[in-house]
Amino acid sequence: MSIEDQDEARAQRRAELAKKLEPVLAAFTTLLQRYPQLQSNEAQLRIDVAHLDLISKSFQFGNFSFWGGILPVGLYDSRLPVAPAAAIKNIRIPKDLRRQGLGSEVVKTWEDTLTQQGIKTFLALNLTKESMKFWQEMGYEPLSEEGSGKPVPYAMYRLSRQSTP
Repeated sequence: MSIEDQDEARAQRRAELAKKLEPVLAAFTTLLQRYPQLQSNEAQLRIDVAHLDLISKSFQFGNFSFWGGILPVGLYDSRLPVAPAAAIKNIRIPKDLRRQGLGSEVVKTWEDTLTQQGIKTFLALNLTKESMKFWQEMGYEPLSEEGSGKPVPYAMYRLSRQSTP
């Protein structure tokens, strides 16, 4: 296969994976409309096709923000049972909305919608010590380094609820 053919195949694969984010964007739009406390710019997300990310349009300190994406085959493959994987790279819930279920709803919407798109492995990355308990309660487990079995700092994973017994 020529380099051009390989590039075209990669571009086509990225476009296919990016389409999996479209239903998530629609589901998040519906979910966030149920929280009138969020400012209109907080509830707006966009798809970044080049990076296979769904990302908040506004990142202001103290406001809601989200950054998640699809990790294509070849990235984290050796450490995860199923690829491609979907990763939440950052989620921020405003203090006045914490402990009211918004974070859990965002994660569940992310997972459920992408599971319907064929994604079976989910990651939570860039975690803080304070957020580790939340992710454990959501069913996430520490991601281990290949070979050594040591936990990867501030990274957790879970398989989709539909793929677990």
